Amino acid sequence: MKQSILILLFACISSLIGQTNIYHSFPSNTAIWNFNASAICLTSGSTVENYSIIFDGDTTINNSIYIKLAIPYVDRSSFGMCSVKNNGYQGAIREDASTKKVYHIKPQQITEQLLYDFTLQVGDSITGILDIGMGDTVISIDSVLVGNNYRKRWTINTCYNISIIEGIGSTYGLLEGSPGCITDMPDYSLTCFQGDSTAIFPTSSSSCETITSITNNNLNHSPITVFPNPTKGEINIDFNDRKIKEARLFNLLGELIETRNATNSNRITVNNLPIGALIIELIDESNESSHQKIIVTE
Repeated sequence: MKQSILILLFACISSLIGQTNIYHSFPSNTAIWNFNASAICLTSGSTVENYSIIFDGDTTINNSIYIKLAIPYVDRSSFGMCSVKNNGYQGAIREDASTKKVYHIKPQQITEQLLYDFTLQVGDSITGILDIGMGDTVISIDSVLVGNNYRKRWTINTCYNISIIEGIGSTYGLLEGSPGCITDMPDYSLTCFQGDSTAIFPTSSSSCETITSITNNNLNHSPITVFPNPTKGEINIDFNDRKIKEARLFNLLGELIETRNATNSNRITVNNLPIGALIIELIDESNESSHQKIIVTE
């Protein structure tokens, strides 16, 4: 009996080691990071903010292809003039999978900096964007369940509970430098991560919708039908007998992509859509609007 238990335990450990030896690349097309941030801004008040970081298409910088990052909207509850995050462009990233490193170019800059190094060992110093001179080092390395697989996790700061997870990044705001153990610094926490249209961290059962200025109550409950969803670039919008005069497509930054005037038909087909999440707004003859979120994949 004891021998059987030992064999089973050895098999489980071997399976876990095998999973964590597989490198999990950083996302390259669709992903959502949702964060909660809180801060006290001394005489300026305090703030609690929730926001998403999403991919916003590709860009070429210095002859290399990067993926643009964006915050569509910051849901802010503040006292005074305090704030920590702004919506809009957050720079661009690229991954060198051969070296297991991720690089970031900040807004208004063209020179990349190291963002993540997924080869660090216990005791190694934290360098690049995450290092703001606090002397953080890798405290421990273990694994954490992400979706159905275990991934490596590097703990680099226990004062603010900061970890780096393979294929996800920092639990402290994704792009924020570690504050060491300085008190009263902004506190960021990863509330959920979604890859391939499915929440996979910290659980696969939680909702991980993009935080936008359009509340979730107005999304996916409208009297319209959009199919297929997710889509590979073409959608059909069925009005379900409503009298629609205009259909608009927005990205999650609120930028208008396309406008279609409705005809006598109760269906519109739209193709050649950009990869990522989009919002469809339908306006009827009474100027009432309905919204639907869609996901465009490769």
